[in-house]
Amino acid sequence: MRRAGVLLCLLSAFAALTATSEAASYGSARATWQTNVIAQLTVTPNYATGYGPVTVSPPPSPAPAVGPLATSGYVDFGNVVAGYDYLYKDAVQLGVVTNDTNGFTVFAEGSSNFAGGGNTLAIANTLFWLQTNALNNPYSPATSFEATTSATTGGGTGIAYGGAPPATATIWTWPSSTIGQPSNTAMRGYDYLLRLPSSAPQATMDLYVVYTVVAN
Repeated sequence: MRRAGVLLCLLSAFAALTATSEAASYGSARATWQTNVIAQLTVTPNYATGYGPVTVSPPPSPAPAVGPLATSGYVDFGNVVAGYDYLYKDAVQLGVVTNDTNGFTVFAEGSSNFAGGGNTLAIANTLFWLQTNALNNPYSPATSFEATTSATTGGGTGIAYGGAPPATATIWTWPSSTIGQPSNTAMRGYDYLLRLPSSAPQATMDLYVVYTVVAN
């Protein structure tokens, strides 16, 4: 009887071991990904044939100084007279590429006020923008640029926004990415207006206008 009892215990232990070894075992790896949103901007000054200051009366049409070439970064009104308004045709073309289904917004601000020869002149109510149109003239309605209140970078060629650009600097909004599938590219041209007060300094004045694109 003792031997049978021992054998029964051994069989029970073996059965339990067999059941454990046959139980299912699992492992897993979770794969995730997220589409990266892009919003890229190109700025091309003097983008079309016939760019530059147009004839106004009075005074006579300004002659562009050195710099306003199709491959340069200058929008040069040339020699102007204080107290008059000037139109610069085809000043800047913006190109935006984005895959954001919500579209994009473009902002524009001066990185400073006009400066030159120790003189300064506010960009506000001096330099204006309007969409390119064959009917534009020096007296067309236009929107004034403003100088940024944020820090600038790259010698004035960029703006380091602490948050988002101000809504008042908006010059272009596109509500969706259906902007020329499949390339998702949109283009828009702008003219500039220069409206000089009679107190404008007799000096060469300049500043950078900085454009920023943000995906919606």
